[in-house]
Amino acid sequence: MAIGKLVRLSFVYLGGVSLSACTCETVERDYVWHAVAANGMPLVVEKSDRITQRRGMLTNTDYGSTHTFTYKLHMDTDYLTWYGGDSEPKNLLFCGEQILLRSLRKRYVPMITSDAGAPSSATTTSVEKPTTVVAEEVERFVDERYFWRMFGETTWVREDPSVYHQNKPACLETMVPNDNELSSSQP
Repeated sequence: MAIGKLVRLSFVYLGGVSLSACTCETVERDYVWHAVAANGMPLVVEKSDRITQRRGMLTNTDYGSTHTFTYKLHMDTDYLTWYGGDSEPKNLLFCGEQILLRSLRKRYVPMITSDAGAPSSATTTSVEKPTTVVAEEVERFVDERYFWRMFGETTWVREDPSVYHQNKPACLETMVPNDNELSSSQP
């Protein structure tokens, strides 16, 4: 009797596992754009796209898909390199020796909602829901290399976006080629 119950439970467990099993299909694509920057140097932008889709094996139920991308920006091979991760580069600004990069990135911001119409004596409930917003980021290129760029390092320092917009009229601007997946209301 105990063996029959064990067999039935194992059948139900294995049947449930096989019904909930899913296949995972990943498609990766790489894109490369070439351009000439406003300072005359060659500009290369690389993008890697990765789309992963999950479907049930027996039921063919769509369990969702994810899309991620990463950008890399190179200028004149050894002069400037930027690994933006999930930021999408939009513009380069050349102000003499200073280089500014404007990019957009998706950010998850917690939004707290509460019962605004509840009476003051009743307890109000608040729920935190993550919301996606597109944020503008500006970075300044800092080159601390010396001796024909063989020693030292380069870094990108985060700046306030207002620095970019203040310097824009007096500097040379280059549009960075990209897929325009992210957009903002700013010019």
